[in-house]
Amino acid sequence: MARIIRHQPEKIISEDESDKEFDSLPAPKKKSKKISFKNQLRLALGLVVVFGLLTSVAAVAATGIFNIPVFSRIFYHLPQPARLVDIPLGDFKPSAEGFSVKSSSEEGLIVFDLGEREFTYILRQALTSKADSRFAPNLQVVITPDWLEFYGLQLKPFKANLTLRIKPQVVNKMLTYQILECKIGSLHVPAWLAQYYLNRGMGQSQDISQKIMQMTRLEKLDLMDGKFSLVAWVDTKALMSSVITNLSQSKK
Repeated sequence: MARIIRHQPEKIISEDESDKEFDSLPAPKKKSKKISFKNQLRLALGLVVVFGLLTSVAAVAATGIFNIPVFSRIFYHLPQPARLVDIPLGDFKPSAEGFSVKSSSEEGLIVFDLGEREFTYILRQALTSKADSRFAPNLQVVITPDWLEFYGLQLKPFKANLTLRIKPQVVNKMLTYQILECKIGSLHVPAWLAQYYLNRGMGQSQDISQKIMQMTRLEKLDLMDGKFSLVAWVDTKALMSSVITNLSQSKK
């Protein structure tokens, strides 16, 4: 007996129905790209290192000690003093107002006046006149009622323009000072670092000044525009004895 097989007609799916069935299929899950904590920490540390390096390079460029391409052009600006103190290149004669020592009616009490031009001349003779001087001849000091400003090009131990503003004052019969501002080139330096640098730079002159201060008792210090006036009691006998001793030792 023959078996009869019936073929059912195939169902034709239109394009619209095909799109609907594709849209109904669940979308494949996307893997979230999360940065691990270790990678985040490494990235943060890398940014800190880069920022610190750029900041350090900018600070060095601001000092003017080294010429760093791009950075020096942006961060270094030639510092300028409060005003220029004009000193002639030839023989300089201090004026009566700029340099005077007067005795007071009280025994041992003297009044010492020093102008900024005379002060500048003394500094240049002491620190710029030798072949291996530490400072260039543009060293100067400006005196105002609020502060003293020392400005000049340092040649050793590194070459850079220095600006130092201090406020001197008499405390307990002794001369003290407060550092108001210190700059190496365009870079502002902390006061404690400037104090350390001054202590090292003064060296033997600091010991000499301390010996002189032991023979004096300061009474008053007045800062004016262009000069200062110092009133002090001086043990003249001890001072002359110290001068004679130093002269005799230098001759040996």
